Formats: sequence, C-alpha cells, structure tokens
Amino acid sequence: MAELKIAGSGSLTAGTEEYDYVGISGSGKIAGNLFCKEMRISGSGKIENDVCCSGDIHISGSGKIFGNVKAASVHASGAASFEKNIDCGSLSVSGAGNVGGGINADNVKISGVLKASNVSAKEEAVISGVAQITGLLNAENVTISLQDSSTIDEIGCTNLLVKARSDKSFNLNIFGISIASGSGKKGMLKANTIEGDNIDIENTFADTVRGARVKIGKGCRIERVEYSQSLEADESSEIKEKVRI
Repeated sequence: MAELKIAGSGSLTAGTEEYDYVGISGSGKIAGNLFCKEMRISGSGKIENDVCCSGDIHISGSGKIFGNVKAASVHASGAASFEKNIDCGSLSVSGAGNVGGGINADNVKISGVLKASNVSAKEEAVISGVAQITGLLNAENVTISLQDSSTIDEIGCTNLLVKARSDKSFNLNIFGISIASGSGKKGMLKANTIEGDNIDIENTFADTVRGARVKIGKGCRIERVEYSQSLEADESSEIKEKVRI
C-alpha cells in the first residue's frame, strides 16, 4: 500500500503513482501533482500543485491547496484555502472555505463560511452559514437559511427558498477565532439578479427577481420583479416595479 505521510514539519515531493492515502498532521508541504484515493490534512499542510483524489479529501486544520482539485468529495471543517478550482461530487464546508476559482459539484452544503467566485451544483445547494459568491450560484434546488449577511451576485435555479433564521444569537468560531456572529438580528441576502421557476424569499435585497411563480416574503427590498404565472408579496416588503411577462 503506497502512502505519503507527514507528521510534524517536513517537505515531500509526490511521485507519479496513485497513493492509497496521503496525510499531513503537522505543517508539512507536498510538491508535485498528487494522485490519491484519500487525503487528510489536520494541521497547516500545503499541497503545491494539482490534486486528483478518487475518494475523499478532509481538511480539519488550516490546509491550503495551490492547484486544481478533483475528488469524489471535499470536506472542510477547518480553515481551508483552495487557490484554483474544485470539481467534486459533494462539497461540505462547516468551517471557513476560501476558493480562488469556481466550484463544480453535484451537491454543495455550507454550514460555515464560503468565499468563491462561482458555484455550480447539478442537484442541490444548501446554505445555512454565510456565503460570499462574486459570480453565479447555479443549482437545480437552492435553499438558504440566513445566519448573517450573505452576498451572491447572481442566482440561477429551478427552485429557490430563502428563509430568515429565528431571532437567536449565534457565534461561529474556528480555532477560537470568531468568523461570523449575530446578535439576534435576522440575516440578510444581497443579490443583483435572482432567476428561477419557483422563488420563495425573505430578507432579500435584490435588483431583479425573475421567475414563473414568485413569493416575496417579509423583509425584502426588490427593485424589479418579473413573473410569468403568479406573484405573491408581503405588504411589509418594498417592490419598486412589478412586471408580468
């Protein structure tokens, strides 16, 4: 069984073979393109090139991958940084995930904090933490449970549900450092464009909301709503323009 392990500090160069297991439990660094069946980083490990993993990648420390990542699944429960793109079956972030490129996955689950340029989920994207997406979030089904202010430039989906959390304070910590908190105020979603077939949103500020069946709940401020079948709007929300198309 070929394995590549660093415990403590050290530097290794990956070979051309596929490793059954790659592990960094200290402040190790691995150079070269990496092929493996499973990878775990529980320290402050760094991978300097691309990673192709036929199984799972787990980052519970402050791991950093400088190249592109392709894996069956990626789990980040620490402070994970990905300089380029992620292509995987499932992505879950319960800590802090910073992605310099885009994400292409079947399913995405964010219960921590995610920063990325574009996120594409073939099936479902579930966000119960904080998301900062500078480009497009695209998925068949998108569910956002607001915890704090999330910013997503564009949302494109079939079904969208954005719901405000209950008025309870919370504090999300990574390694004893607060990365998101709330003092009982409901979260807010800010977006430029939201487009889908079935849209049901609360506490959302957006320039344009476009859909077939649109429900604007409490706490929304929308510049323009375009709908083809139905529009339901809470009287407490502000909609400057309503257009049936």
